[in-house]
Amino acid sequence: MTWKLTLEVLRPNWPVRAKEIVSTDSNGESLTMDQQLRPFREAYENQEIFITNGDSPVEYSFALPAPEGMSEEEWFVQTSLGAQLVQSGAFTKVDSFECTFVADVPESTRLGIGAGETFTFEDYAVEFEWMDVSFTRASYAFRRVYPKGVTPSTNPVGPAYVLMDQAGTLLSHMSGSIEKPETRGDGTVAILYRGEAAIQGDMPTSIRFVAATHGAGQWDTQDSSNYDDAHSFTVVIDQSGTAQ
Repeated sequence: MTWKLTLEVLRPNWPVRAKEIVSTDSNGESLTMDQQLRPFREAYENQEIFITNGDSPVEYSFALPAPEGMSEEEWFVQTSLGAQLVQSGAFTKVDSFECTFVADVPESTRLGIGAGETFTFEDYAVEFEWMDVSFTRASYAFRRVYPKGVTPSTNPVGPAYVLMDQAGTLLSHMSGSIEKPETRGDGTVAILYRGEAAIQGDMPTSIRFVAATHGAGQWDTQDSSNYDDAHSFTVVIDQSGTAQ
């Protein structure tokens, strides 16, 4: 397996301030994505940079306007995070590093688990793209797909998912991302979810993706009151690395 690692060094051009996503108003009512991103848009207009979770500019990037002549899809889907931050004028790229290396795939690694599987719920479907599982982590990608004409109620930090093994033991969250909704050619709306969770001990025989309604900084919460079992699904791992 050949790995390629690219690091870009960006320098902020404006003052940097900490700011967390607020998902509800003073009455406890859920805010729309537009309402949640409004402070980040205002920060950009005032030549300020907001970061979340201590070091993340992802939510800030969701509020950046597409450059003139570029469509929303080209800007939010096809343009990398680093390129967005630089083209917006908020950051300057000062250096980059790139390296490649080759490593053997351990015998305990399972690749491409669940590719092509679909889990259908009343209001949307989950199109599972892949999951790679090793003795240290599980990496995955899938899309939540909403019917044509449906506007999904979501925001950049949730609803998210927590992962559990076959015994119901929570797998520690390592990283995760939720892309902006994308309207596909058939009119359906898809949201791409990607993430990694740590595995300790033996490789699981199955992994359950439990939908959760918590917000930023709480991806691995053990508070089951946040779990939405009705929208959860399980991917089974067999010896050939496929879903059953």
